[in-house]
Order: sequence, then structure tokens, then C-alpha cells
Amino acid sequence: GLSGEAVALAGSAFGTVVADTTVTLGDVVCNVTAVTDTQIDCTLGSRQGGAAPIKVNLPFNFQMLLIQGGELIFDEKDVTLKSENILITSNGLLQIGTEAEPFQHNAAVEMHGHLRSAELPIYGAKTLAVRNGTLELHGSYVDVPWTKLASTAAAGATQITLQHVVTWKAGDEIVIATTGHRHSQRENENKVISAVSSDGKTLTLTSPLDYEHLGVSETFGTTTVEFRAEVGLLTRNIVFRGSNDHAWNDDIPACPDGFNTGEFATQTCFQGRFGDEVGSDEFGGSIMFHAADMGKDTAVGHIENTEITYAGQAFRLGRYPIHFHLMGNVSGMYVRRCAIHKTFNRAVTIHGTHNLLVEHNVVSDVMGGAIFIEDGIETKNVIQYNLAVFVKQSTSLLNDDITPAAFWVTNPDNVLRHNHAAGGTHFGFWYRMHEHPDGPSFTTSVCQQKVELGEFQNNTVHSQGWFGIWIFQNYFPMEGGSCNSNVPSPARFKSLTTWNCEKGAEWVNGGAIQFHDFVMVNNEKTGMDLKMVSGTDWGEEKGAVIKNAVVVGHSLTTASTFQTSVGITLPFSPNLFLINVKFHNFDRGNAVAFGVTSIDGTCSFACGGYHYWTEGMSFINTPRRVKYRWEHEAVISDRDGTLTG
Repeated sequence: GLSGEAVALAGSAFGTVVADTTVTLGDVVCNVTAVTDTQIDCTLGSRQGGAAPIKVNLPFNFQMLLIQGGELIFDEKDVTLKSENILITSNGLLQIGTEAEPFQHNAAVEMHGHLRSAELPIYGAKTLAVRNGTLELHGSYVDVPWTKLASTAAAGATQITLQHVVTWKAGDEIVIATTGHRHSQRENENKVISAVSSDGKTLTLTSPLDYEHLGVSETFGTTTVEFRAEVGLLTRNIVFRGSNDHAWNDDIPACPDGFNTGEFATQTCFQGRFGDEVGSDEFGGSIMFHAADMGKDTAVGHIENTEITYAGQAFRLGRYPIHFHLMGNVSGMYVRRCAIHKTFNRAVTIHGTHNLLVEHNVVSDVMGGAIFIEDGIETKNVIQYNLAVFVKQSTSLLNDDITPAAFWVTNPDNVLRHNHAAGGTHFGFWYRMHEHPDGPSFTTSVCQQKVELGEFQNNTVHSQGWFGIWIFQNYFPMEGGSCNSNVPSPARFKSLTTWNCEKGAEWVNGGAIQFHDFVMVNNEKTGMDLKMVSGTDWGEEKGAVIKNAVVVGHSLTTASTFQTSVGITLPFSPNLFLINVKFHNFDRGNAVAFGVTSIDGTCSFACGGYHYWTEGMSFINTPRRVKYRWEHEAVISDRDGTLTG
């Protein structure tokens, strides 16, 4: 355009205030002459002809922002973008910072809408959708997204000391995980920082802690266990959030009796189960990647150092805070160093998607399974160094979300390492493999119950309502992992630490599953519960094994009356080999190192006689080694005399 040329910008919800609306084309001001609800009229100042980026400072909400082949790039200044829907198509771009030059000011993308808003096909309402193009969100770098307490913080304290130096700032919000028993979900606390010490390790809070949070370690033999609360940063300088309809914000008092996660427990109230709460319409924003042509890099996303909050939509399948939907191979894409909190339908959903990197994120206060691998077709995704706090029961989606897991896995060929889950209502990790993938990924050519394990290593779970890890229902890993494979290939789950849960670990019906270097401490019912073993041979090469485990019945951090009931619960089937297992502190009440499982609806009396091998057993402060409910309930072959000697 030339100097003096009239320009018209069409849209909706522009308002009518000329003085509050500015438009620039390149570096040239376009003088606004009129504003209506659907159009801005302006006149160009002096410039040369040719293409130039349009810069618009808009004091209104878009109803629909369509980035169709163009580029919307945030200037390095404080910016807020408000819209009911944003759709990126025709190779468009929405960019806030770059990987090489992260955004340094404050930016917000605020999605508006309500339960009855008109929905886009596929993508829904209140959604930032990428169909054909790129979304780049790169906030200011956060070196330490989460750490742990260096020392115990007492209830009433206004300072906490961290293990690592942080660059967090006054005004930032943090979450401090509970270190209490398995029903202590209300002891997860959100606090605001008022000051940070010069060494970056001590935080002063704007209000005192309501509960004690542990920051201690204890050694059992040669194994040291850290009982420390995780502390995660929830604030980022780029924020993606859904609008909050204050009409729904009622104060909900705490349920007097709290929340009991028991499967058959009678609940005394539906809301307020975790302390005083605020009502919500549970209709948040959503970021959704879904390309028309799977696996061709036509929809691309990189999200880092970004805060996602008031996100996800309850009761709506597919409306998640961050959703990679039927994307195929996404090598190079990532969600990292983000804070995803106060969500109503999961945190990150990986659906029909492979090779996604999800790392160094803080996930907190999430309804339903948090980091969620959906159909069972998904492989080679890397999920590492994440913290998930207060992942809670949801009755607004699938049955599985009634008993959610912080990390929900439907295909074993994925990588989960160095993650922590704390203070949730049910599971830390849940491996749930159906016979074939379900949903739109259904195919009979994939049998994920036979797929070899990718990697599970160095994960920690504590203060969860149910189990640290649950492998349910069937998993029989085979060489090659194909549907007609029939040679066992051990799935070695390595280095899981679980404390203050109902059970440390359980598999229900498994083949060559092996637990290596597990540390199970202060879990109420049992350290490890194995229900069934089948389709395997004896021994490490192709069999079911527990090796190099430490199982502790009580520690200095527990009440004087606490005691894990059974260290390891043996299965209703033979072929389990236990190697180098150390039991500590099974000395209160009727506690015992070994017992035999029970399965509802099966034999309840005078059954058993199954055969197990042991080698390298060690019992410290554990006078009762084996409990039989009746004669010949189990046959344990003590291969080196360490069980009976």
C-alpha cells in the first residue's frame, strides 16, 4: 500500500473505541478512522509499496482468529491475546519467542468461551488448534522447574530450604507436595514466594504452611531413601489459560471426614474432599495438534517454559490442555519445562503419536490421568524428569479416570524415566495394555500385551492413594513383540522407589515381568503384590523375577503404630524367582516378609501349593518370614539357605 491508502481489517468483537485501537503496517502507523464490531478502517502513513507485517494493538477479544498462511509473531513486550478460538492452517505460524531467543516479557494467550459456545469441527471451542502450520511457545528459560526440600518444613513455617539453587522470583507461585500418608491429598500446598535468598536456596512465603513437609533421608543397610517433598514452580512468563466464568465460583467447604480412596469406601461428600475448594465450570482452554495428513510434519509444535492453566474441558472427550491427536511421527516436537496446573481433563495427551518428548514439566492439580498415552498404538515417546502432584479422581470422562494415574501407559514401547508422582488419589504409573489398540487406532496387527518394554527406570512415587505402579490386566512381553510371537522377552522395570502408598507395586496377570532394584517403604498393605504369573520359564533369562529389592515395613518417619502388613505377596501361580531381597522392620503386630495373594472371585480356602524360588534373602529386624493361611499354601525352594537359615 501507499501513503494515504485506506485499509480495512475485518473481524468480530472489535468494539467501537477509536482511541483504544492502534494498527501499524511494518513500521508505519495506519491511522484508525473508524471501529465497528466487525471492521477497523484506517489510513496509511508515508511508506514505500510492498509487503510488510501488520502490527495491531487490539483491546478486544477475537471470536475467531484464523491464521491462514500468515504469521502472528509477538513483539518483545508485554502482550495479551484474547480469542474464543484460534486456528492455524495453510502453513500459518503463531510464535511467542524462539528456541534460540526465548521470550523475555510477559505474554498471555487467553481463551474465552462457555459451555454452549459454537464449536469448530474436530477442534471444539475455546481451543488453539494447529491443523496445518506451526505453534512456537518459548518462554524465559527455567533452569530448575522442580526440586526437593533440603530440610523438613514445619507447619506454620514461612520459609523453606531447597536442595538446588533456583532462579525463581518473588511473586511466583509454587506447589509443595505432601509427604503424608496415602490419604493426605489435602496436604499438597500452593504458596506464593515473597523473597528468595541470595544463594537461591531459601524461599520466604507470603503465608505460613498449613502442614509439615518432610525433608529427611534414612538409610536401610546400604540403601538410602529420601523422604522429601518435591517443590515445583507453577509460574512462567508465557501463559496459556482459559477464561474463568466467575458465576460458577462458589466456596465449597472442606468435607469433614476428608477423602478415603478405598475401592469400597463410603464417601461423606462429593466436593470439598481435599479441603476448601472453589467451584468452577470446568471448561478451560485447549491446545490441540491435529493434521489432516498424519506424519507429514504439516502440523508442528514446540512448547517450552510455558504455563498452561485453567485448561481442559470436563465431560468432553478430546478436549485436553495439550493434545497431540493422531499425529503420527512427531520427532523433534516437545513439551518441556512447562507448568500445567488447575486442569479439568488431563495434562498432556499423546494419541496416535510417536516420538514426542515430554520432559522437565511440573503437573499439578489435574483431574483424571495426567500424562496420558491413549489408544495403545503409540510408541517411542520419551517421558522424563517430570513432576506430577495431586492427580485426582475425575468422574467426568472415562472409567479409568475414576482411578487415575499420574502416568498412564497403554503401549510398553515408550520411555518413562526419572519422573516423580506425589499426593495423588490413586496410581503413580499404570500400564494398561489391551489385546489390540482401541479407538481410531484399532488394528488387529498390533498386540501391545506382547510388546517389549521400552524403558522404565529411576521413577519415584509417594503419598498416593493406591499403588506406585500397577500393571493391569495382562502383560506377556515376547521377543519381537508381534502378535504371533511366543518366546518370552523379560520386561525389566528398574529402580522404582515407592513410599507411603497402599501398595508399592502390583502386577495382575503377567509373564516375564521383572522388578529390578525396587525400594518399597512404608506402604500400607504390601511392598509388592503379584497376582498371577504364566507363560514363562524359570530364571532371569525368560522368567518372572524380583531382584535386588529393599522392602521396609516402617521407618523413623512413620507413626509408632504404622506397619506394612506383608513385604512381598506371592502369586497364585509358580515360576517366580526372588533374588537378593532385603527385608527391614517387619516386627510390629502380625507383619511378615512373605505372604500369598488373594484374588476376589477365585479360590479363598485350601488352595495354593504353588512353587517359588528364593536366593540371597536378608531379614533385618524381621522375625516372621513367611505366613501361610493353611497347610501347603506355598512351596518355596530356598536355593542357598538364606530364607530358612
